[in-house]
Amino acid sequence: MGRSNYKVPRWVKKKIENELYQYWDNKKELEEMQREIIDSSPEPSDGQPRGNGTSNPTEQKAIKLRTARSILIVERKLKYVENAIARLNEDEKEIFEIIFKEKHNQRMAETYKYISKDTYYNTFNKIIYYTAVEFGEV
Repeated sequence: MGRSNYKVPRWVKKKIENELYQYWDNKKELEEMQREIIDSSPEPSDGQPRGNGTSNPTEQKAIKLRTARSILIVERKLKYVENAIARLNEDEKEIFEIIFKEKHNQRMAETYKYISKDTYYNTFNKIIYYTAVEFGEV
């Protein structure tokens, strides 16, 4: 696919760029939300029945992990980004991390990582395009 085929409207590009920069924070946030549910203690019981809920705390936690709306949203975003990353070759994955994890701009990447301007922007545009496709924006 040629470079010109990775065109994305500016507003979509900014939205996707933000999602890519937040990818690692979203992974940490998901782990924290899951750990919070797992580590939570069961609600105290005074021996009285409570509706039709299960009395198995492990099952309750598993249900919460699968139904918590905020967890589902973060999982979906992570899945979209991971699907886009999977489409990159190994060199592009490395450049993706330099751009979005290490937050190197083009000049820093060229100076410290010896990545050419063309390679930097081609990978940048490609991952944004692939992610926009995953999010259904293109």
